[in-house]
Amino acid sequence: MSTILRLSHPASLNKFYHVPADRTHWQDGDYRKLKTAGWTPARAPASFGCQTAALQKNSAVGLERQYGIYVLGFTVPSPALYVGIAARSRVPEGIDTRLRKHRIKVTGSHVGSAPDRSGVNHTRQWREFAPERYRHFATTGCYDDLDDAMLLTGDIEGLEDIGDHKKVCEYFEHMLVNDVRYFEILTRALLGVAADEVFRLNSGKGGRGQTPAVPGIDFWGSSTEWISGQLP
Repeated sequence: MSTILRLSHPASLNKFYHVPADRTHWQDGDYRKLKTAGWTPARAPASFGCQTAALQKNSAVGLERQYGIYVLGFTVPSPALYVGIAARSRVPEGIDTRLRKHRIKVTGSHVGSAPDRSGVNHTRQWREFAPERYRHFATTGCYDDLDDAMLLTGDIEGLEDIGDHKKVCEYFEHMLVNDVRYFEILTRALLGVAADEVFRLNSGKGGRGQTPAVPGIDFWGSSTEWISGQLP
């Protein structure tokens, strides 16, 4: 039996959400390293408030109950792409929750309840990308509402044991990020550029997951790529 990741057509994030801008000043684009909660931007609490308020639904009904793969692409200040998982784990987070966290990371927003509480851990690639993005919008005099952001999501079909969901999600994430053929399809579709022009927002520290039986990737109904051979 085959296990297929079915990816949706790429669409603007603003099709699903209204993105309230973070209007707080970020003087140096710096971050604070916290003792127990990773990194958070060294700036005032986000003007939009908390993580829950980071995105306001337009037509995203169902994303909070959808699990699998999601891909975010950005063109400002330069092309960047992130592949994430929303797994049915012991403490599951749907795609909606995961998107809220990455919306906070890409604008370098601080949503902790105090300067020494992060709310969201801003990992290294986001700490490199977000300050450059902030400086771009500060230079233009505009606020960042993620108007350039593109999104696609993916469901996994044919998985017999739901207990393996996280590991299989990790497998497909690894393939999409590390196999240049699949990464190129994503960058062309979401950003209109070649893979070697895109900054990878994934840390590269994710697991390789578990190879499912007869794995394949359906790219928005246009073609199904069957995967064989060793993991890249």
